[in-house]
Parts: sequence; structure tokens; C-alpha cells
Amino acid sequence: EQRHVYTLVLKGHIQLSLLKFPKGASGTQLDALARKDLWREGMNYMHGTGHGVGSYLNVHEGPHQIRMEWKPTPLVAGMTVTNEPGLYLAGKFGVRIENTMIIEPYMKTGFGEFLQLQPLTLCPIDKAPIDVQLLTDTVELEVLRAVAEKKLVAADEVQTAAHGQLLHYAVDWRQEEQRILSGKVMLRGNACIQAVFFQENSLQQQEYRIPFSQVLECEGVEPGDTVTVDYQTLQTQVTLLEGETAALSCSLSGIATACVTRRMKLQVLQDLYSTRYESECQREPLACPAWQCFERSAPAEETCQPEEAAATVMDCRCQARGFVDDRGRMGGIYTFRILYCCGQGHLHCAEHAVKVVCDEEIRAEKLTVRAGWQNLSVQAEAGALRIRFTALLRGRGLVPQPCRQVSACSLNPDKRRQALPPGTLLLRTVAEQETVWSIAKQYGSRTGQILAANRLENGAQLTPGQLMLIPFSG
Repeated sequence: EQRHVYTLVLKGHIQLSLLKFPKGASGTQLDALARKDLWREGMNYMHGTGHGVGSYLNVHEGPHQIRMEWKPTPLVAGMTVTNEPGLYLAGKFGVRIENTMIIEPYMKTGFGEFLQLQPLTLCPIDKAPIDVQLLTDTVELEVLRAVAEKKLVAADEVQTAAHGQLLHYAVDWRQEEQRILSGKVMLRGNACIQAVFFQENSLQQQEYRIPFSQVLECEGVEPGDTVTVDYQTLQTQVTLLEGETAALSCSLSGIATACVTRRMKLQVLQDLYSTRYESECQREPLACPAWQCFERSAPAEETCQPEEAAATVMDCRCQARGFVDDRGRMGGIYTFRILYCCGQGHLHCAEHAVKVVCDEEIRAEKLTVRAGWQNLSVQAEAGALRIRFTALLRGRGLVPQPCRQVSACSLNPDKRRQALPPGTLLLRTVAEQETVWSIAKQYGSRTGQILAANRLENGAQLTPGQLMLIPFSG
């Protein structure tokens, strides 16, 4: 019963994930697709199928929802929404399969704009409880094939027409080309630097590009797979070199994280032996590391003494870099470049670095940290600059997860499995030299039923490896 309910919930989850729908549709119009397989068997869940997810822990963010009750708010590109059908049987058990998705444009036709749902949560779905007899050959799954990381380095001196003082800069990794080879992903792009200079009592902004290229080793990746790459800046050092020809000396490093997914059609292999006898599996403990995210925040406050007494703060820019210390604690280094006026009304620039470290030790391998901030406030107090902010540290690392793996599996011919009910559909591949007649004899079916189920004509030749639906009669 648990496997049966789990599979019905999974079917609704998959069908909603693959849905393409016209712009302007509301969540209520999508809701039935996640419930129809449960409704067919007289079951239903009372909670909503999906809701918005916002920032700052606003988990249930409106105004859009996916639920039975009428919610007229249309779904638009850029919204996040969960996909979480489930079923709860009082006093027995409950099942819920959940993912977070983002709504993206799909295509434009003569009938208007269409949207699609793309997964944000890349967490494998447990295949062990699936009752494959409830699935059909039309179900397609997007399977996570691999996750790979590689360090990026970009260093160069670029000429600039700007002079004066380099106030602040920001780095953005922009991918220009991606090629997928067998077992490898090749990346090429530019590290773009947005630099702001203070020159002759005015601010000037310039953009510079430094090319990068890298090859990531991804076992199992093949051409045709989908690769999504996330870039994170680790260290930056940009210095303005004065001389006859001004130049920026740039030394940048980052990490490229590639997630490889493959769209696969489910193929269920069954034969008479495995459907009539029970299987026995031996399992053994396995330490299986899994990616886990950590989020911490900490208030920070420091005072900066500038060269000239500060009277008014004009502008403040911050750059943050995350790190992990030797005790496994997450931290961040925040570099502030503050533009202020002194008592005489002249503009000045002050630079100050603040180091924030969380007390908690994180036990994870390959831990990387991204540093951010919120509630930033910089004020001039008695000639000094008072900096107040909340440090946001987001880490990601491998944490061992206790699990079990199957070490051996065998069929027990002395223990017959309960007979399948008549009318059950089996899905399997055609073996060498098999015919419709031999398959019908093996499964106690009729040739006409097999021909009709597979839309074949009488006398059709079967190809080894071809998928066949077989009406099982016992």
C-alpha cells in the first residue's frame, strides 16, 4: 500500500514538473494535474500543491499558489513555486514529494506566450518505493548525472584611460561558450570587472574583461546532457598602476560548479521469472556523502578613523569574500570603500576591512562559503566612520549520510509472489528471436491484446531492445 501511494504521488509530481502552460494561467488551473491519479482511485489531499518561496525565510510567499481553491493570481516568469503533492492516511503513514521550481519562458507561438517549470532543488528522488507497474513508457525523468567543481583563475594587466583613485570594483563571471564532450565539460568566458574611479571630483565607471577557460571532469556526462554552471568568486585583487599609460593589475580566482542532468525515458524490464517469485536483497552500511547547505548570520560593528575627519557620508560600496578557517568555522572578509566629505566640503575616500567569524564549527568536506550582508549603515560620528551591518554566511559542503546499499540480490524460486491481477500492464524489452506469439504464450496473454496495446499490425516484426506493453493475464 505504501509503494502504491508513493508512486501515485510521484506521478503527480512528475506531471506537474513537465507541464507547459499558457501565460496568464493561475495555479488553480494547474492543480488538477498533480491530483488526477489519486482522484482516479478515490483519494485526495487537503493541503495545497504549491506556494511561492520568498527571501529572508518568507517560505509561504504570495500571492500565487497551486491549490484546489480558486486563486486568480496568474503565474508569471520569475516566480518561484513549490511542487509538493502528497497523501496522508490517518493512523498509517503519509507521503509527500517536494521540489522548488522557477517559472521560465518556454516559447512564443501564434497562440501567445507559453511558460514552463524548471527545478531549483537538485535532490534525487528515492526509487526504491516506486511500483513500476503503475508507470508507463511515456514518463520522462530529468536525472542528476554528476556535480563537478573546478577552480578558475583570471589574471592580466588591462590598459585604462581612467586616472585618479580606484574607489571600488565588482567581478562577474560571464560564460560565453560551453561544450560537452564524453566525460568532460569545457567552459570559456570572461571575468568582467566593473570599476569605479574618483577623478577630478567626479565618479567614472569602466568595464574590463579578462578571458578564462577551464575543463571540468564529469564522469558519465555525454553530448546531449544539460549542464548548468554556477560561478562563485573566491579572491580578487585589482590595483591601479599609474604611469605613462595607466593600467589595472587584476588577479581573480573563483569556482565553477557544474550540475549535469539528463532527460531519460523510464524503461522497466520485467520477465516471467521475476514477476512470479520474490527477490531477496542483502544490504550493507555505506557512508554516502551528500551536499548540505549551511546558513549563519552575525551582527558586526566597527569604527574607521579616516585621514580627514568625516562630516558627511556620500556613498559606500562593499565587497565580501567568504572563507573557512582551520577550525572549520565560516567567516567573511568585508572590504568597505567609503566616499565622504570632510568639514571643508572636499571629497575623500576611505577603505576599511572587517573580518567576521561564526563561533560554530562546521564538520563538512569541501566546504565553500559565500559572504553577503544586509542592513548596512555607515554614519559619520565625531569625525570617525561608524560601520554597522549583518553578515550573512552561506556554506555548502559534503556531509556523510548514513545509508545502506544492496550488495547482492537473488530470486527465491521457493517463494512465489502473489499473482498479478488480470489486466496488469507489463513493460519490458524484446529479446533476440522473440515474436508476438512467443511473448503472448510466455505471459498467458493473447496476441491480439499485445498487438492492440502496442498499435502493431498482425505479422509485425519485432526488433531486439524494442519496448513492449504486455497485458498480463496470470
